Amino acid sequence: MDFALAGCRLCFYLGVVFLFGAGCFVQFLTPPPLDGRLEREIHEGTRTAALLVAAASLAFLPLQAAVIGDSWGQALDPATLAALAFDTSAGHALLLRVLLALGALALALGFPYMLGARLLLAALLLLSLAWTGHAAMEAGARHAVHVANHSLHLLSGAFWIGALPMVLLALRHLEHPTLRREAVTALRRFSLIGHLAVALVVATGLINSVLIIAGRPIELGSLYVRLLAIKVSLVALMIAIAIVNRYVCVPRLRSSPERAVRLLRHGTIAEIGIGITVLTVAAALGILDPAS
Repeated sequence: MDFALAGCRLCFYLGVVFLFGAGCFVQFLTPPPLDGRLEREIHEGTRTAALLVAAASLAFLPLQAAVIGDSWGQALDPATLAALAFDTSAGHALLLRVLLALGALALALGFPYMLGARLLLAALLLLSLAWTGHAAMEAGARHAVHVANHSLHLLSGAFWIGALPMVLLALRHLEHPTLRREAVTALRRFSLIGHLAVALVVATGLINSVLIIAGRPIELGSLYVRLLAIKVSLVALMIAIAIVNRYVCVPRLRSSPERAVRLLRHGTIAEIGIGITVLTVAAALGILDPAS
């Protein structure tokens, strides 16, 4: 059951991170007419991501009921589902998540170019994770600080990882004379904003770790701590690749453009792969008791 819940979280992460990160890249970083071109190119990917988010959101409640009741039968028990959905704050957040996910799906399927509205729903879906995660176990001022910090962590991380596929598309458009200038502009803007996003990911991640671990009887050899160490190492590797891309490959675009673009493409693909692994680890961390 825990494995199924972690898989559900991963599907949700993958979909909502793409919706938010790719949407931000198109909406805020890409000048016209390239923005419309990129939006059309990711149309099918957007629909798939929205479907993934909606399916995962619908599955969260029964899976959570099964985990709490320690029985698959509880996943379909009306009384258990009703109690979880209507009598707990986590249930309220899950119901809201379903409504937001269905709204995002409706926009992706029926109104694909309402990017601003879809971005807003994607942001709220990300924030819903802070309402139901470890931060929800806190109380008082600590709860407010934890939710706010985790919200920043989610938004900045989703922007960073979710925008990476768009970087690949922008690199491809460097080869098109009519769109080269717009592609360069989008990539420069992403490089600038990306510095801030990475800094926020690191800072809020450290604060999250302190808030979760402090005051709890945590063993250094516990599964939670080991997975957290793996996540931190993977993020550090992503940062190292991003630094090489920005400060080694980008300066070579003038002197050796073809080689530089090829290296940037390979580096970005590596970042995407590592980013997916980070999300996988995060999905597992999200269902673990830190003291386990």
